[in-house]
Formats: sequence, structure tokens, C-alpha cells
Amino acid sequence: MTETIIIIVALLVIVPVGIWYYDNTPAKTRRRRELEQRMQLVKGWIVYADKGLRDGSNKIGGPCKIVFALERNANDEQLKTVAHRLAETATSFEVQKEDFGQSQQISIALTDGLKAFTTVVWVSPSHLPAGLLTQPYIMCKVCASDNQEPMAGASMVRQEA
Repeated sequence: MTETIIIIVALLVIVPVGIWYYDNTPAKTRRRRELEQRMQLVKGWIVYADKGLRDGSNKIGGPCKIVFALERNANDEQLKTVAHRLAETATSFEVQKEDFGQSQQISIALTDGLKAFTTVVWVSPSHLPAGLLTQPYIMCKVCASDNQEPMAGASMVRQEA
């Protein structure tokens, strides 16, 4: 009986410590820091957003297709125009699970020469002022590679009122 208790206590201590160490190995910590340094705050112009995010009927969140650029001198009006063009040319706005975490470069013909990308982000009402999507854009973080290409999709950040 005593041996069983000692084994159980040992497992309750050793297993969590092992899991913590695995998640916090020097290589993982270094990689996490490196990715955080590559994060850029971008304005994602909305191509499509769930209607419930605008009227408040969606309390859990929904997908939002956005257009963004990693160039520092990207013109807001130009990106807004690209978002409108994509919305007008789309035949449907079905979002697949695979769309999250993927960025695609938009054809230069649609962007007037601007290197712009599109992706799908999950918009949480808890990250929006008053729980409503009121702006034509959302602020997102994107992890950029050395050649100014997105390494993955984007993630929404808490919006300021």
C-alpha cells in the first residue's frame, strides 16, 4: 500500500515536471522568441465577415477574410480598394478549415502593383469594442519571413475603442 502511494505521488510530480520541461526546452524557447521578433502588426482590410459580428447576434465569433500588406508604406486606400475588388469578384465566401493559418499572395493585377496577401482569421467579439465589428478593418499580427513573405496566416489582436 505504501509503495503504491509513493509511486502515485512520484508520478504526480515527475510527469508534470517532464511536460513543463518539454514545452520549455531551450530550443523551443529560442524558436518562440525568434517568431515573436518577426511578428508585425498589420491592418487587415475586411473582404468578408460573418454578419453576426456586425449586428451583435454572433457571440462566439466567426471567420473573417482579410487583405493585408507587410510593406511599411502600404497605402490604406489601396488596400481598402483591393478588399472591395476581392469582395466583388468572389462567387462565394465558404471558409474551409484549411483556410486558417494560410496566406496567399493576391494577383498583382488586382492590387495595382502592391504586394498584398489574403488570409482568414477568427474574429472574437470579446476582442472588439462593445463586441461589435464596426470598422472596415481589424488589427492583426503576422509572422513575416526574411523576404517579407508571411510565414503563416494572421491572428487578430484586441481592438482598441
